[in-house]
Amino acid sequence: MVDPLGSEALLNGARAARAREALERAGWKGLVLVPGPNLRYLTGLAIEPSERLTAAILPARGPGRLLAPAFEADRLAGGLEETLEIVPWPEHADPFAVAAGLIAEQGWLLDATAPFWIAEAFHDRGVRLRSAGALCAALRRRKDEAELDRISAAQRLTRETLVDVPGWLSPGVRERDVAERILAAFRAAGAPGWAIVQFGDRSALPHGRPGERRLTPESAVLVDLGAVRDGYHADLTRSWWFGSRPEGRYGEVASAVEQAQSRAAALARPGARAGDVDAAARRFLEQHGLAAYFVHRLGHGIGLEIHEPPFLVHGSEVLLEAGDVFTIEPGVYLPGQFGIRHEDVWVIREDGSERL
Repeated sequence: MVDPLGSEALLNGARAARAREALERAGWKGLVLVPGPNLRYLTGLAIEPSERLTAAILPARGPGRLLAPAFEADRLAGGLEETLEIVPWPEHADPFAVAAGLIAEQGWLLDATAPFWIAEAFHDRGVRLRSAGALCAALRRRKDEAELDRISAAQRLTRETLVDVPGWLSPGVRERDVAERILAAFRAAGAPGWAIVQFGDRSALPHGRPGERRLTPESAVLVDLGAVRDGYHADLTRSWWFGSRPEGRYGEVASAVEQAQSRAAALARPGARAGDVDAAARRFLEQHGLAAYFVHRLGHGIGLEIHEPPFLVHGSEVLLEAGDVFTIEPGVYLPGQFGIRHEDVWVIREDGSERL
């Protein structure tokens, strides 16, 4: 599939220029990109990976090239936004030998999302590549306005869909049924997406999957969902009680989780340490005797990938910067009883943070 990011050739050209500058500053010769988020970010090409090698060869200096199967060349040319010369390889050829000839020297980086077989094939042909993980993460971390627009649109659709979910709940409905209705709503709006729906004590599984569990009166409901707009992800979680008599501490825990999110968000600003934002939520839950049941990090970056830097995790010294986009999602999971997670997406602005 080729799915370019609209008519933004100048924007993608600017991104590729920043990549070249970063390569040159660090003394690297160039960057090899494979189908995935980094290729899409720097060239505008959204290509499904396959067993045939397609790779963008982006040198620190000089023209970039797109190595591709010959029968795909015309199709791919229509989706390019960064000026790349297409180098077609015929079916009988060894594409890695062709790529090795284009690289021709050591000091190149390989897309960290590349599967092992690609790295191994280059290695077997004497091409020693280092990981481009840190460089690509740094390039993609600060979201530009076009990216923020897409994340906001995805988040808006996700929130609008979630509003309808309580009306789909009735005794006997399965988790899977509700998840499928969410996905159908996304598709009707022209967006792919995903959904996690958990009932009763299954809501205490932090990363459960919707299954055959049927909803019963007086039980917990947890829904975690996200639409995708033009490749950019949303992420939203809400929890509530289906019935009129919440079990035990449910109301108290729900209030504490929401307040923990507010405490963390209040600290999220340029220069704040990611670990300190996590600690703010954790300290508040500790005051309510719940910290032991908050078993995951507070949040993760989001964009072309559902999980990407920065990560709000205990002890992280990463300093937040304007343009960072991430989730804040404290959760409390009481085994055998219920789980509650409250998640939204936030962006760091020059003077603080804003919920998208």
